[in-house]
Amino acid sequence: ELVSNRAILPEDKKKVTYIAPEVLISIRNALSHIEDLEHGTLECLEGDIPRLTEVYAECTKLAEFVIEEMVKKTDVFSQNRDTINPEWPQYMWQTIRDTADIKITGPVETTFVSNEDLISPEQIKTISSSLKHCNESDDVLRMLKGITPFKQIKQNKLLHILKEGIEKEERKKIKKLFKIAHKNNQELIQAALINARELKQQQQEAINSRMGQMFQKISNLSSHLNNAYAQSSDPADDTTQEVSKLIQTFNTRIQHLIDILKAEGISPRTHPEELYNLINTDVELLLSLSYLTNQLISILNKLESYEILVKIHPWLSKQMVEYIALRNALAHSDSYIESRHNHYLQMHSQLPYKLSEFILDMFKQFKSGLKIPDDVSHTVSLGGHRLRQQWPLDTRDAPSPEKVPVKSSHT
Repeated sequence: ELVSNRAILPEDKKKVTYIAPEVLISIRNALSHIEDLEHGTLECLEGDIPRLTEVYAECTKLAEFVIEEMVKKTDVFSQNRDTINPEWPQYMWQTIRDTADIKITGPVETTFVSNEDLISPEQIKTISSSLKHCNESDDVLRMLKGITPFKQIKQNKLLHILKEGIEKEERKKIKKLFKIAHKNNQELIQAALINARELKQQQQEAINSRMGQMFQKISNLSSHLNNAYAQSSDPADDTTQEVSKLIQTFNTRIQHLIDILKAEGISPRTHPEELYNLINTDVELLLSLSYLTNQLISILNKLESYEILVKIHPWLSKQMVEYIALRNALAHSDSYIESRHNHYLQMHSQLPYKLSEFILDMFKQFKSGLKIPDDVSHTVSLGGHRLRQQWPLDTRDAPSPEKVPVKSSHT
């Protein structure tokens, strides 16, 4: 979103031509936040193999293009990088955010600065020669030169800063020059307003053009995932049905998880290190399990926001802070080191060990699915909030991955 924002690097003639941040975010959210989609949306897509194949091809093409643009933009913003300072990437990305946050707005009269003389240099000199040497006079001159916002000069202030003995005719001439300056300032404000409106219109036309191109180039992603998330809504009045659908979606995801594990010969009794080493040899297995883990934790977090997870499964509720740290570590990789090889970098970190622990916990606890106990009311509190990450994922107890060759065979 940041590197393709319409406001970023306006002088760059090779800027992104068709990445619409709004569409990109919706596609990402549809894949990451299954809990906010209409029930069954992703399941329908996953069951349509021809369409899924087309979506996968578009995802691959889109990912390569986005990464290429990220590298291009980060090179521009990282010319003075300090690789010794571990906090340097944060400063670089904050610079990008600040640039991307630029909004085109019209001028405000009380704060508008013309950055040019409001009257001729000779006229400014005429006024200057009539003023006392004081701070108020300096302020007036800066205002007339367009350095500070223009303000009307009241009669008593003008008399206060004029030199003693200025004739009446000279005072009239000076007042007239201030009126000319005010008139010129108003005309400049109007011109700036017109320019801002034109720029905003051009900006909107560029957004519409990008979105149109994006819908053409990645039609399947746009129609299935962007539209799916754009049409998602808050829970209906029947909150009992909402919770039931969330649990049903959770159980569907769990079953997919179990099917993958069984195909790899993994059982609930498997040690995390065994699954860990398996993940570190199969990048597609890593991606499959990460995809499902992201969704499972997001569903649980939504149930937590309804203040019902603790009633359904107290143990799960206690684990949520750690789970969210895991989910964010999987879903929010470091923008600075992002690359098409990022999943291989993940494989040779301790992150997959924490993923293995979570996967096996889910397998042991929910091989028969998540169920609502009979004595738990379906009454849901809609006033709660989803938990946010409180600290980084703790991988200190995770072993180092074995150095084994990487294969890519999982389907």
